[in-house]
Amino acid sequence: MSAHRQPRDNGIRFRLTRPGWVFAAMTVSLGLAALRTQQSMIFIMLGSFLGAMVASVWLARRMVSGTEVQRDVPDRVWQNQPVHLGYFVRNIRRRGAALGLGVEEVAPKGMVAAEGFCVHLPPQAAFRAGARFAARRRGRLLLGGVRIKTVFPFGLLLAGRDSHQPREIIVWPGRGRLKSNLLHQGASQTSARPPSRSGGGQDEFFGLREYRQGDSPRWIHWRRSAGRRVPVVREMAQPMPDVLWLVLDTRRDSYDDRRRRDMERSLRFAATLVEQAFARGYQVALAMGSLRGPVVIPPAAGRGQRRRVLDALACADENTTVGLDRILEAIEGRRMQNARVVVLTRGGEPTEGMAVLRNARQGLTVLDEARLEDVFTDQTEAEVR
Repeated sequence: MSAHRQPRDNGIRFRLTRPGWVFAAMTVSLGLAALRTQQSMIFIMLGSFLGAMVASVWLARRMVSGTEVQRDVPDRVWQNQPVHLGYFVRNIRRRGAALGLGVEEVAPKGMVAAEGFCVHLPPQAAFRAGARFAARRRGRLLLGGVRIKTVFPFGLLLAGRDSHQPREIIVWPGRGRLKSNLLHQGASQTSARPPSRSGGGQDEFFGLREYRQGDSPRWIHWRRSAGRRVPVVREMAQPMPDVLWLVLDTRRDSYDDRRRRDMERSLRFAATLVEQAFARGYQVALAMGSLRGPVVIPPAAGRGQRRRVLDALACADENTTVGLDRILEAIEGRRMQNARVVVLTRGGEPTEGMAVLRNARQGLTVLDEARLEDVFTDQTEAEVR
């Protein structure tokens, strides 16, 4: 939400709580008894009950109308994992504290409700109420509004006011656990790869050159420097990072509950493998199908690439048109020559495009959905629901 745009508020709504319904029934009963008996004591009790109800409405309205709330939530979250968010509540009144406030999401879809509380908020003060929620479905989650509410002072009425604050969150597929080590240690933990052409690093030997002003004396090659006027130093180079190509066959002839479950499990496996690859310093590339055509993300490293790849997995659609052959046709075969390639197919049957993958020098792994359980432990059914 932009800083210069204020949330749009709806009017205050009231509804009776369960104790409030009991209290209302007692009030009606007292009213009928007062009319029937005409006893002054019963009229006094009836007036007390009606006064309590009026006081509840007036005080609850004052608590809710004098506060503002804004939501603080991350842009990306993992499926089925608790996410911490904050509600910034501010008492805009110059006099009188706000008491017994609660904050919650308005009709959230695809998430377990989040709620925060603030017991006492002085005038002109602000408070950050913490809350947690868990997104149960991957994809784009749209949050509509935030409701601030109170049952102060007697718990008879629930007064609430909605603040319209639309916000979109991308929910990445949930992570499981890999049983098999499909990746090498990666460039961040090994130096088995050939050096790059650019010098200046301190990882692998690249060559010798004459000493220059500013070079570290530690890199002087003393044996080769013997008998020379100018010493020579070892030129070092950074190792080329390992590359992972992840190819997903997401096409289904049709979608029912079983095929959707298999699809979601494949995406969770992909997200788990991608997260491990980035943690090990890999450059990661993704190729998959969608209703709009093949989706190919070239290899790269860093947080931006991690976000792009996981966003693509999160927004995978129910693809019924683009199969593995079209996906492989959209990839330049030479890009996979020095990469580790993992292919996840529907049934493991050979395809015409599989010949493109034979040049993967770092290794080729082809998995089908039936063999996925051998290398991947998925989340439990209770976590996925």
